[in-house]
Amino acid sequence: MSEFYTAPEPVSENDAGPGDDFNPQPRRKQGRPRKDAQRDGSPKPETASDPKPKRRKKSAPSNDDIAQRAQLLAGIHFTIAMFTGIPELQLRQEEAFSLAGASLNFEAEFGFEIDTKVTAAATLIGTMGAIYVPRFMQFAKRKQDEKQKADAEDLAGNGPNAINPGFHPFPQAAE
Repeated sequence: MSEFYTAPEPVSENDAGPGDDFNPQPRRKQGRPRKDAQRDGSPKPETASDPKPKRRKKSAPSNDDIAQRAQLLAGIHFTIAMFTGIPELQLRQEEAFSLAGASLNFEAEFGFEIDTKVTAAATLIGTMGAIYVPRFMQFAKRKQDEKQKADAEDLAGNGPNAINPGFHPFPQAAE
C-alpha cells in the first residue's frame, strides 16, 4: 500500500468506538466548580426551574400612603391641565384622594407595586412642574407683551425707528 496509509489500531470491547457517545466519566466544564450543597451543608441554591413563591397580599394602604399618592396625582393632573389649557383636567382634593385609594388598593390586590423611589421622583418632578411651569408661562407672556408693546411703539413713531416709522429691512413684495 501507500506509505501515507496507516491501519487503525484494533478496538477492544471496553473502549468506546468512533461515533459512540457513551462516556463513563463526563468531561468537566471549564471555570470555577459549583459549590456542592451536600458537601458543606449549605442549603441548595435556588435555580430558575424552582417555582416562584406566591405573593402575599398587602394590607390596606395607610392614610399617609393615600395622602402622598393623592398629592402626586393632583400635581400631575394640575401640570397636564396647565400644559393643555384644559382646566377641567385638574383634580379636586376629594377626587385625588379617591383615585389614590383606588390605585393603592389595585396594587395591593394584584401584587403590582410602584417602587418608593419612583414615587418620590415623580412627586419631586410634579412639584417642580407645579411651581416652575406657571412662572415660566408668566415670563413668556410678559416677554410677548413687551415685544408687542415695542412693535406698537415702532409703528407709532415713538420707538427706535422714529426717523423712519414703519421701516422694515425686508419689505413685502408689492401686490
